[in-house]
Amino acid sequence: MKCVLHIIFAFICAANSAKILGIVPTPSYSHQIAYQSLWKELSLRGHQVTTITTQPINDPKLVNLTEIDVKHLQTNSLILEAVTDSGGNTIAEVRHYFQMMIQAIDAQLDYDPIKRLISDQDENFDLVIVEYFFGSPLAFATRFNCPSIGMVSVDAWNVMHHSVGNPTHPILYPDSIALFPQTLSLAERVANFFLLYFCRAPL
Repeated sequence: MKCVLHIIFAFICAANSAKILGIVPTPSYSHQIAYQSLWKELSLRGHQVTTITTQPINDPKLVNLTEIDVKHLQTNSLILEAVTDSGGNTIAEVRHYFQMMIQAIDAQLDYDPIKRLISDQDENFDLVIVEYFFGSPLAFATRFNCPSIGMVSVDAWNVMHHSVGNPTHPILYPDSIALFPQTLSLAERVANFFLLYFCRAPL
């Protein structure tokens, strides 16, 4: 009887587990570390988790966690370059950041293990969780025909609020990426408006 109960319990646990794909494309330790507790806890609760990350946990005890390590494709210097080369100009900084991230995501999508993941017709996932600074990783949910969750580890940009139906007025609320003070001057309000307009194109 005990044996039968153990088998039934095992089937119940398996039925409640999910295959989850986690994607955090930003090659920055501070971005990656924020999600590691999530991947770890999901795997410990019996879910089969696969992540695309530049900062793998590398814990052999997490037998339900498979990590595709893309650290060697790019480093944090890409993001630092986006900031240091801008000369303090917010619009230039954002433009350069987008350019660096497009290069990083392109390199990741061209990585053989990820290409095999995409092309494997037998592969499937129940859920895709992405760092939602860019919309492109959400295409994995379309590829695997499953729901998706977008997450951010910092204050969301105004354009992200707009994309999920939570619009913020650029004249009243400074964008978190712009580092403007809480009370905007006329020039900062105009700059904040154009920043929102500029950022909407990549998303």
